[in-house]
Amino acid sequence: MSDQLLHTRFRAASQGSAGSSHSLPSDLIASSAARVRIVGMAMGTVWALILAANVVLGPGFSATSFPGSGGWPSPNWIFAAIGLGGSLGLIVLAPRLHHHPRLVLDIGLGFEVFTAALIALISFWVPEPHAARISWNCALILLFPAIAPSPKRKMLLVSFAAASMDAVAFFVARSRGLALDWPLSYILWMLAPGYLSALLALVPATLIRYLGQQVTAAREMGSYRLGNLLGRGGMGSVYQASHRMIARPAAIKVIRGDLLSSDPELAATITERFYREAEAVAALRSPHTVQLYDFGQAEDGGLYYVMELLDGIDLQKFVESFGPLETPRAIYILRQVCESLQEAHETGLIHRDVKPSNIVLCRLGLRVDFVKVLDFGLVRRENPKDKRNRRLESTATLGTPSFMAPEAITTSTPADRRADVYALGCVAYWLVTGHQVFEGESAMQVMFRHAHEEPKPPSQRISSPLPTDFERVVLNALVKDPEARTQSAQDFANELSRCADATRWTESEARRWWNDHGSALGIAGLQH
Repeated sequence: MSDQLLHTRFRAASQGSAGSSHSLPSDLIASSAARVRIVGMAMGTVWALILAANVVLGPGFSATSFPGSGGWPSPNWIFAAIGLGGSLGLIVLAPRLHHHPRLVLDIGLGFEVFTAALIALISFWVPEPHAARISWNCALILLFPAIAPSPKRKMLLVSFAAASMDAVAFFVARSRGLALDWPLSYILWMLAPGYLSALLALVPATLIRYLGQQVTAAREMGSYRLGNLLGRGGMGSVYQASHRMIARPAAIKVIRGDLLSSDPELAATITERFYREAEAVAALRSPHTVQLYDFGQAEDGGLYYVMELLDGIDLQKFVESFGPLETPRAIYILRQVCESLQEAHETGLIHRDVKPSNIVLCRLGLRVDFVKVLDFGLVRRENPKDKRNRRLESTATLGTPSFMAPEAITTSTPADRRADVYALGCVAYWLVTGHQVFEGESAMQVMFRHAHEEPKPPSQRISSPLPTDFERVVLNALVKDPEARTQSAQDFANELSRCADATRWTESEARRWWNDHGSALGIAGLQH
């Protein structure tokens, strides 16, 4: 699972944590907001079918399907057109407000009343009383609490508003001069099912709120309370979170408990390795390494760790969104990555998954273009000295094919720090070209090319010139033989510092870029 979701700040994260008055976890609210759009699509289809039938069948359809409609085109045709327009509006608007799911839910509630009004007008345009009459709005009122869950008071108000549309439509019919001299007892009996449905709507609303509270209570990891779901993968889920006492924002990766329950011996090995690695990463102090706040084991047996939540964008998305970087800026970024990796290497830790999506370019206080290296989830000890260490290492996966060093692919010997240097060369290649060093139709093909083919110089992958000194640094890091490759992250940084462009990207230029583009990342610009 990529950690670009773990550490990139989402605007939705600021719209209320699990402890909000809504009583529902944010990810459940977001999924409910998505259902509102589906409702718009469903109702739009119904209104479109009514319009199509009117056009194809003409007067015959109006007369048989809407008794008393008065010929074709009937007023019902107009109501259906209005309904279709409202549905299309909801379909278009909902995705644009995906960062504001609670607003989408409120719009959905308004759509409920809007739809109820149209159904009532169609039903009562020329009403024909009969003893067993129950409005179609009853079904709408009972279904909506499950589609757009809201606090009980709001749901009750909206449900009664929707139920009242039948009464409104009845009095509209009377105001048009229709002879509706029905007994009061019959009118009340006719409207009663709608209002009864409005009361019954409290049942699913209360149930959903209770379930939301149960989920919220279950989503507590140590001193942290889980909020928005930021991502989900094969190993588990990633949540935005906050400390229960000091309200510090954080990000939590939760490793699924069921993955640790199938094989007790493997579970014990993974758990021991998890704690040892978490303790090692927590000891790292480079400002360019993401901070680890906490780690532990949840009640269901799942492992979790808590890290800082950042304002920024990972380098994978950055290049995809804004294109390749100029060489001075690439150097500025890569030297910060080197600082993080060098500290890890000096403590005996190998990252093993250095790639653009695990490097975030962010704003940290007043600093911009500040790099954080993430996801030390595949970290291992360099040169394990005993069988117990080797057993713990064997549980880790290899890494990402597009950034794997040749020796990690072709030999059984554990890769050392020079494998991270090779991956860093791949990152540098991506930053200035927007291309991976090797591409292929499958992971195996990419890995084979890393192991056996020489890379094209990055200058041959782009149309603009690339400084030869920088290109030489990148290619030195991509040498197949580890002994002939750049030997450490510090050596890589030193070579970058000797490039002619090493000092040409300044803090003022970085601030200018973030002021111009911060809004595109969902981050406010900085003051000069």
